[in-house]
Formats: sequence, C-alpha cells, structure tokens
Amino acid sequence: SCEAPGRDYARTLYINPATGTDAGNGSEALPYKTLKTALLEGRIMPGDHVVLMPGNHGALSANKFKNPTLVAAPRWTWIEFKSGAKAESIDFRDMSRWIVTNAEMTGGANLVSFSADKVIGANNIVFADGELYTAKSTNGWGIPEWKAANNAFYTRNVSCVSIIRNRMTNIRFGITASTDVKSPTPSLNSLKTLIEDNRITNFSADAMRPLGSDITIRNNYIADEYLSAADGDGNHDDAIQGFALNGAVYNNVKIQGNWIQETTDRNRQFNASMQGISVFDGVYENAQVTNNVVISTAYHGISWGGALNSRIENNTVINPDWVTNGRKLWIRSGIGKLGQQPLGTIIKNNVAVHFAVEGGAVLE
Repeated sequence: SCEAPGRDYARTLYINPATGTDAGNGSEALPYKTLKTALLEGRIMPGDHVVLMPGNHGALSANKFKNPTLVAAPRWTWIEFKSGAKAESIDFRDMSRWIVTNAEMTGGANLVSFSADKVIGANNIVFADGELYTAKSTNGWGIPEWKAANNAFYTRNVSCVSIIRNRMTNIRFGITASTDVKSPTPSLNSLKTLIEDNRITNFSADAMRPLGSDITIRNNYIADEYLSAADGDGNHDDAIQGFALNGAVYNNVKIQGNWIQETTDRNRQFNASMQGISVFDGVYENAQVTNNVVISTAYHGISWGGALNSRIENNTVINPDWVTNGRKLWIRSGIGKLGQQPLGTIIKNNVAVHFAVEGGAVLE
C-alpha cells in the first residue's frame, strides 16, 4: 500500500559542489562534493536527509546493481534541493521510498526518470515543488529545438507515485506514468499515481500520458503546445492522452479539474491544433473525466473510445476559432479502434457545441 513520506530522518548529509570534498564526512562543516560519488560509494543510506547546496550536481543515478542497500529501502530517503542547486537529470531504477523536493532540473534528455523491473517493481516516490525545463528562454528556437527539447518526467513500473506542484516548461513530453505489464486484469496494471497541481507550459508533444490503472490527474494547468504536422512533427499532440495496448485493460483513471488551453497567444509562432483529453486505443474502465476545461481549435475536446462504465461529466470544451475554422470541438464517447463498445458510459452535464455518442454510451 502507499505510504506517507517519513518525517524523521536518521542523518542529515550535505552535498556542496563549491566547498565540499569527497573525503569529507557529509556534515555541514565538511560536506561531500558530489552526490554521484556519495551514492556510488554507499555513503547514502535509507533514512537519510540529503541536502544539496547551490551549484550544479550533474547527472544523478542509482540502481539495484550499484546501490543494493537502497533497493526496497525500509525507510524514506529525502533529497532536498536548496535554492540555487540544480541537476541535469535524475535516473533512479528499482528504488523505493524516495522524496525529492524543490529540484531544479535542466540538461538531460530525460530530466526525471523513476523506473523498475516489471516483476520486481518499485514504490513510494514523491517528487514535489520542482522546476523542470530545457532552457529558461526559447528566444531563437525553431523547429529543431522544439523537437529536440528535453522530456520532463517519466515513471515505468513504479507504484505509489506522487508528482505534485511542479513547474515544467519549454519541454517535449511532460509527464508519463506507465507499466510494462499489459494485463487484461486491470489490478495487475495498477500504478497508484497522483499527478496534481502541476503547471506544464510550452511543450511540443503530449503533456500527460496515463498508461496504467489507478491514476489520478487533478487540478493541473496545461497550456501552450507547439509544432504541428505542417512543421514536420509526426506526433499529434494531446494535452492528456491514454492508450492501452497489447490487450491491457486499465481501470480507475480519474481526470479531474484540469485547465487545458492550446495557446495563450494566437499570434505566436508554431501554434497548432492540440487535442484535449483522448483515448483511441484499448480499453479503460471506470474512468472519470470531470470538471475539466478544454480550450482548443481541434475536433477532439474530450474523445474516449471503448470506455466501459465511465463518466464524462461537468466539463466545458470551447473552440475560440470555431467561426474561422469550422471545427465543432466535441465531447465524444465512441467505439474504440479495435471495435470496443463504450458500454455503460454516461455523458452528463457538459458544455460543448457538439456531442458524438456511439454504441452503448448514454448522453444525459
């Protein structure tokens, strides 16, 4: 089951790139120089509070081969970034019970990644109040820069993950939560992931991808998508896109109270039609898509294929260019690509200019 982060820590260790030495003892007076070395040499133990002082801490990584004492850790380990501390990337594999706060991340192709072997798995990760970006300014960026921008956050085969109150900007993909299991039994695909109160702006692919069971996406702000097919970008961008492949069935995905806006500047370069909330492939059951706002010039405001026993309720979708481009931004519950019927799905109390209801879905 998911746990609340620990409040009591065995030790406080300091890492200072400017004044530290790897021959130090990790105290505030004699800090370590690099977290990378401290991890490799086994100086970080479960239950430690690790304080990163101002400076560049580089690429941070840990895995079951190099850090066996941190796998299935019995206590939480906390990495706290102080103001002015930054890192290029975090790549933690097979690690459990970690909390990372106030991280400033820039430089790595994938800025933050928590992953695990699909059989062993990992669990209980909190990443909060971070700032993730490719560059702080996109002045002078063209199509190549947008296509090569960093991906912000990725989890794979990790359960009980909380991604909260982060700011991600000038990126390619935003947040992806996924599992390799791909079972027709939804509980075996469970990720128990909370994605809440994040702000994702200026992105050139998909802002969020919920690819598993038991994922809640709540109260996030998603705005300003860049690049289209006309710009040579093959990814058709969505604010939130799910897909269940290879026979997987996902359950209990909740998308609630999110603000989704294709662009905040109709006159800027590289505007494109972004789909809002969509699932076209595979089966999701008991999904809840409620109280979201989608502002887009595409057709698919909320479009869910093959949904079972789900609710699409109290949403508002608006195309501000409807008179110009003639696209009726719709709310749709339809038949999936492989013919899955949307049985038991209710569409109720939404605001849209068009509804497309197919199969066993019900419009109220």
